Amino acid sequence: MNPNGGGAKFLRVVGIILMSLATLFNLMGGIGSSCIAFFAEKFGPDFAAIIPYKWLYQLLVVLTTAAAVYGIYATVGLIKGTRRSYRDTLIALLTVLVFTVIQVVASRSLRGKSQPNDMRLYITVFTLLVFLVFRIPKIWQGVNFDKGAGKNTGKGGGGLVIGISLALGGLFTLLAPVMFAGTHTFGGINYADVWHWQFMLVGGGMLAAGLAALGWLGLRA
Repeated sequence: MNPNGGGAKFLRVVGIILMSLATLFNLMGGIGSSCIAFFAEKFGPDFAAIIPYKWLYQLLVVLTTAAAVYGIYATVGLIKGTRRSYRDTLIALLTVLVFTVIQVVASRSLRGKSQPNDMRLYITVFTLLVFLVFRIPKIWQGVNFDKGAGKNTGKGGGGLVIGISLALGGLFTLLAPVMFAGTHTFGGINYADVWHWQFMLVGGGMLAAGLAALGWLGLRA
């Protein structure tokens, strides 16, 4: 595969966008779990079994959030094309995967279900598999993320990746209260929408910034 060919650039862009979304899912999942981790007794009998194990969930909130922050660092490295960015990506994905599996297993054992953590488990596994496929020699010859600064996305590619990632991340953030209403509604209250204005401001800001970046690239093309 030609490293400078359209196919290699396309795969690198797809990989970076996937990593961006996986990182967002895990960051929101880590922070979002803090409600149950610290206040499980406020959510009725459905979460009563978790109360003796709040310490585990509190630890997972800290560790998952930290791993997701490292994922942000790895994603920036992928966009810039810094050396060892691929290694950092694998470390971030594998680390957050371990913590997510522990939380999923604990939740299924204690309360019989683990939504919405299943979703971030699936996207993390899928993203990890994609990056492992990239390591196949013939594919890696073209995709190789460790080329050095500025060589992963080509001219203007970094702006394209950032624009798409911000737009999709913002859209997901705006829709999260609706998407997770089924697993976060207790006593008629949708706890996924407790931070309504924060979600609207952050999600709207990300979406606007992403669309602005894509629009700017379009005008310059």
